[in-house]
Amino acid sequence: MTEKNQLVVVMPARNEEGFIEGAIKSVEKQTLQPTLFVVVDDGSVDSTTEIVRRHSWVNLVTRQDRGFRYRGAGVAVSVNRGVQEVTRLVPDWSFLCKLDADIILPEDYFQDLISLMQKPENKRLGIVSGVVRGETTNLEHPRGAARFYRRRCWEDIGGRLQEIHGWDTYSDLRARQFGWITRGIQEITVIQRRPTAGREQSLSVAFQVGRMMYLLGYHPLVAFARAIKLLFKNPLAALVLALSTVLSRFNRRIRILPEDYYRYVESEQKARIKRGILRLLGGN
Repeated sequence: MTEKNQLVVVMPARNEEGFIEGAIKSVEKQTLQPTLFVVVDDGSVDSTTEIVRRHSWVNLVTRQDRGFRYRGAGVAVSVNRGVQEVTRLVPDWSFLCKLDADIILPEDYFQDLISLMQKPENKRLGIVSGVVRGETTNLEHPRGAARFYRRRCWEDIGGRLQEIHGWDTYSDLRARQFGWITRGIQEITVIQRRPTAGREQSLSVAFQVGRMMYLLGYHPLVAFARAIKLLFKNPLAALVLALSTVLSRFNRRIRILPEDYYRYVESEQKARIKRGILRLLGGN
């Protein structure tokens, strides 16, 4: 790896004693080694930090235990703290990989994605990942568990993750607003050892997803379609999602993202809905 293409890796972790050893070894076995690997411990009360400290080549950043799990947003907070650390130690990094602590990567994961992003025809590929084995994947939405950010794209989206539930979706939409391409690469698969929130389909997750869709500026028809899709798997969760989206519209304070972003999402989603209707009607 040349100096101008330095890769840094940030892994947020909270009570991951059952998984993090495998994730660290997965990074250790990579054919292309990162310049710096930082684990941000988010107040673990188990043996997570002791496991990390056994690997002297891994930089550990610790955060105080807040006393509860801060789903989604807590990950973004920890990643932002990790990026502060890697930027302090490697100011000219070019690629950032954010990894979950329960992930297992193929040994050439870093090499393959860096090579892909360095191809001249992919100079606008801003956020990229492999896909999670066994999951249905929207290929415009790189997996948050193992995603790469190009430095210039990272800076365009604000130089940090939005500390909200749905930070990964916001990153993708914001990147596309600035002309970047976001992509999941179907030929590259990773293993995630714990079910993601989207697969849990619990009522609390459904409530959070409905609230998130309003926060992110989703068109009501898109939220309705999401609820209909969930209806066949978990009718009660589908109802909670729909109600959460509707009720969120009465709380304008939730809409905390930039106004130009909301205008972009509104325009993009209206165009997508129009294309979908035309396809249903057999038009072009």
